[in-house]
Amino acid sequence: MGIDGMLLDIRNYVHAKYAPPGKLWENKIYDSIDIKENDKLLDVGCGNASFWERHYAELPAGVELTLLDKRNTVSKDFIEKQNVKFVCDDICNMTYSSEFNVILAKDMLYLVDDFDTCVVKISNALSTSGRLYGTCYSVNHMMEIYQALDKIGIPSVHQNQYLQFNLENIKEKLGKHFSFIGIYPQEDSLIIKNINDALLFIMSYIADREQHEGVQQELWIYLKKVFCRQKAMVINRKMCFFIAKDIIKNRV
Repeated sequence: MGIDGMLLDIRNYVHAKYAPPGKLWENKIYDSIDIKENDKLLDVGCGNASFWERHYAELPAGVELTLLDKRNTVSKDFIEKQNVKFVCDDICNMTYSSEFNVILAKDMLYLVDDFDTCVVKISNALSTSGRLYGTCYSVNHMMEIYQALDKIGIPSVHQNQYLQFNLENIKEKLGKHFSFIGIYPQEDSLIIKNINDALLFIMSYIADREQHEGVQQELWIYLKKVFCRQKAMVINRKMCFFIAKDIIKNRV
């Protein structure tokens, strides 16, 4: 789980700059999480926790925020804030029992090695009335990236990442563990009007071993044709925010 910080910065920059006008997807996610005063909140697969750094000041009084990720990339300054704790570990090693009111699994459940074990660990960690919030994507999310790479004969390490858990199978996958699943899809498009930004964005989806000048040149030639034809690179996003609660699986 996780992604190189520089690549993540490129993607965040493009999404923020070229998403449709209005509230950013990240802000919609935060606003959709029902966080009450004194809640205990766990973010599994938190990455560098930049999401919470940006929203920390908005948290209700008394909230205890626990961050968990197997990579230690959270800033020391943030960990030292009041009521913030970081645990460097794999989600499948969690031993929490009925401890958290809210768990967030943002952009990570489709990446875990053992999906069902991971979700059982989450359900064990939730209180009886606890809620799991998260995001996932359609198998057709941003297909234009993979079509571009296919044109130049380069595979993407990310093309099949949504097959395990996605908008199309979310009820089947989570339905074994929770009796209530609320699904809130959003579809829109990134209209990338700068060819350099489009190049960097697509290159961020290429494996390290393919990151060389020849590939960049081929992609540049392809993008020049796209921009000559339609003045922008249009990438369609098919995203989903979900809520799961009312645990039905026996705790282990």
